[in-house]
Amino acid sequence: MSTKGRGRHLDAMLETMRAVWAGEPVEGHRIGPRLADGGPAIVVGGNSDVALARAARLADGWIGGNGGADHFAQNAEKLTSGWSAPGRAGPPLLKFFQYFALGEAARERAEAYLRSLYGEFPAAFDGSRQRALGLPAHRRGTRRPRHHGAPSTVWEILKKHGIDPAPRRNGPT
Repeated sequence: MSTKGRGRHLDAMLETMRAVWAGEPVEGHRIGPRLADGGPAIVVGGNSDVALARAARLADGWIGGNGGADHFAQNAEKLTSGWSAPGRAGPPLLKFFQYFALGEAARERAEAYLRSLYGEFPAAFDGSRQRALGLPAHRRGTRRPRHHGAPSTVWEILKKHGIDPAPRRNGPT
């Protein structure tokens, strides 16, 4: 699908899913019974202001990652600010992901995995690719340093922002 109009298409799909789960007719047809709990939680991703506004308007939360703790915190703050505007009760769900690989040939395995998901990396994704591979971002045409520091661990990122990375569960997850 072309990126042009993709956001509007996603908005329409989210609105349709909510209507179906509420038992409302969609295009004149009832698709199923109303779900007692309102349906599953919808969590959307994206780092643009438009994506964060979509999460605040149409979803139950937002997932971000691979941008580091500060980037996650900035976007979580934007989402939380936009969350109260539609008059929502309670806080949004906030989820985080981080690609990583450990052990021998970790960099090569990480690169292969990311290519299996995303194919070739367009320039716009180069920063995410560098973070996922534990490499400092660099400008094209400049030489990469031979040695580099490891990226923050998921545990450290979550703890830094007051999120318990190992909460006790009352039942299956």
